[in-house]
Amino acid sequence: MNASPLKAFGFLLFCFCGQFAVQLNAQQATTEVPLTILEAGPVHEAFGSAFQFDAAISERITLAPPPPIIEDSSAVPFDESDEAVWISGYWHFAADQETYIWIPGVWRYPPADSVWVYGNYVDVTGGVIRVPGYWRSAAFEDQDVPLYKQPPANVQRVPAASMLARGSFWVPGIWLPAENNKFGWREGFAAQKIPRRTFQPDYYIATPDGYIYVPPYWDHELTDRGQPFAAIAFPTLTDPQALAYSMRLNSEAMVPLEMTALESDPFGEIRYDTRLSKSKKAPPSSRNPDAEQTPLTAVDFAWTSQNSATISGVVAKGSLHPKGIEVRLLGSGIKPVVTDSQGRFTFKNVPYGAYYIRASGPVQNFIRRAAIQIDVEKSNVDLNLELK
Repeated sequence: MNASPLKAFGFLLFCFCGQFAVQLNAQQATTEVPLTILEAGPVHEAFGSAFQFDAAISERITLAPPPPIIEDSSAVPFDESDEAVWISGYWHFAADQETYIWIPGVWRYPPADSVWVYGNYVDVTGGVIRVPGYWRSAAFEDQDVPLYKQPPANVQRVPAASMLARGSFWVPGIWLPAENNKFGWREGFAAQKIPRRTFQPDYYIATPDGYIYVPPYWDHELTDRGQPFAAIAFPTLTDPQALAYSMRLNSEAMVPLEMTALESDPFGEIRYDTRLSKSKKAPPSSRNPDAEQTPLTAVDFAWTSQNSATISGVVAKGSLHPKGIEVRLLGSGIKPVVTDSQGRFTFKNVPYGAYYIRASGPVQNFIRRAAIQIDVEKSNVDLNLELK
């Protein structure tokens, strides 16, 4: 895509009662900062969902993020009904490029009775880490967020989709906060689906000070959640701290994404590729604005298969098949394996069921990852994992 200018304004930083504020200096001349609208990249985290078996502190980034960009949501109007809310953008560290890209804000129809808690960068020894944002019940908006010690590892068996009754889905088990800083295990169970809704299981977010428990909730389907925008890169920016300005985005830099360009990985992260929208037809949207946080309805389920399988595969990064990449069957309790000199790996005696597979390791000086979800329902399963 073509590069577009972005206006940069000088700013002054003031401190009052421990809070910082950015003041624009209107008398200082503007500066043009070239930018590139990315054809593919991550979508704002508030647009996606989160799913993880075990929370972990995000990787340390040695480079601090630039000052936030000022976005004018009125320049990209979306819904005159005021049902959608604007959630501001943030800096995302693109490890393979060793620089930050800007994830623009998003127009979002919130989950019922929920408010967005913004993510933030936290200073740690040798750099920063990012604590992601999350949806929280509006009833507790003004209350402090409780922090817990690290919960025990989740080890559980998850059924394949074909093992479940029609119209049902699986709610994973989790260690729930209990009294005296302890945890109690809640078994996974099957529950009834609701049309045009997606269930977000409860999970934990790791922070340097403790763990945040995020309760479960019903969300809109991906195509009904609002309007995301394409990520923005700064090709001439070799040092993010050179952005000693508070920048203001105009409407030309805010490129809306088609729903057909969106992809979701098994762990809830949403990415986009504008080339996908050329070959896919957009599904109709039928969002229910009156949908509420309906309680889960459990349905009967019983394990019927005691069969096991062998899972084999190859991990690749383009034409490379790297050695030493760790491959995990998350939450299964099965010991992780590493790839051999041809990028191959094997798991044996894997019980039939659903598995979340994650591969990660260094390739060409960068940590690369791949993640998929599979249903194991036959004795031999062959996989190809492409690292990103």
